[in-house]
Amino acid sequence: MSYGYRLNFYLPTRYGGKRIRISLGTSSEKRALELRDKIVMPLMYEKTAVDVLNAIAEKIETHDKNLKNEVAEIKNKIFGRDDMDIESAVKKYLNYLDRSSLAKASKQNYTAALHRMLDYLNPLTPLNNLDKPMAIHCRDSLIEDNMSPTRLKFTFQSFRAFLRWCEAEGLSKPALVENFLITLPKVKKTHTSDIPPHLADKAMNVISDWTLIPRISRYTGMRLTEVSSLTPNHLITMHTTLCFHLTSDITKTSSPRIIPVAEKLKPYITDLPDLKITAHQNDKYNRKVKTIPGLEKVSFHSWRVYANTRMLESGIDKAVRMKILGHKTTRDDIHTGYTSVQLTELIKAVNTIP
Repeated sequence: MSYGYRLNFYLPTRYGGKRIRISLGTSSEKRALELRDKIVMPLMYEKTAVDVLNAIAEKIETHDKNLKNEVAEIKNKIFGRDDMDIESAVKKYLNYLDRSSLAKASKQNYTAALHRMLDYLNPLTPLNNLDKPMAIHCRDSLIEDNMSPTRLKFTFQSFRAFLRWCEAEGLSKPALVENFLITLPKVKKTHTSDIPPHLADKAMNVISDWTLIPRISRYTGMRLTEVSSLTPNHLITMHTTLCFHLTSDITKTSSPRIIPVAEKLKPYITDLPDLKITAHQNDKYNRKVKTIPGLEKVSFHSWRVYANTRMLESGIDKAVRMKILGHKTTRDDIHTGYTSVQLTELIKAVNTIP
């Protein structure tokens, strides 16, 4: 299209609250006025900007073919073309997430959730053809694959967020997300179980060739995504003390933090390997650790509870523990956020963990 006259549409909040400028494909003032006065303006008096685009498709039948194609192009740019398939829409959404300020770990989780849904949907299916039977098929297939209720809920939440984005961007028809508002297995909320100190070694070594990641989490309280993202560049020396420097791109809260390396951990990280390539062993770990008597309700996340509980039992102040674990302060803990935590206190804290 040429860069001549344009139409301006303001889409309301549910469509993204955006002003859209569409070329009319002509530099002719006469043609532009014809489009405006005969087609658009009469309808604008009666309908919202979005409804106008649907009404144009019906009313344009009485005009010439070229005019019809030009207005159809406007509608396509706002609502998305009929041939926009699911896979293409997902790629657009993931590109959008890459440019967002989300934490790296969150982007990875959303990406994985969308790919899981694509495993049970035909990627070439037109986006606007997604219906409730497809949603039910995805749910039942994921349940058959033994996906936990918690992960299933997150997967559907992520996919619905994607559909809302498609609607806001004009890639799909309105209310498409309602097809994926289906009944899901109830999530049984339970507190993460602690690992008793006398079983810690067994829990850490349950997979003989996958002990470094649980070992690091044991003495730092790091989350799995944080540990698996570590590289040699995340090891620094502060005042002669070896520390993990967790940068904002690998933490869940997008806030960087410093964790001194405990004395019991130092011998195992002198040559830090690529941990991310083995992070997939987490699912296997969660299954095997539950086979140990006394650890039936334990998971990898229990190491985070283990580190916090052992420091608490050793009398470590809450402000110090929150600094190490990367917990955000709540309204009740507002004083904690202003507490100055010295490096020497952090070193003492991690070295109390058995």
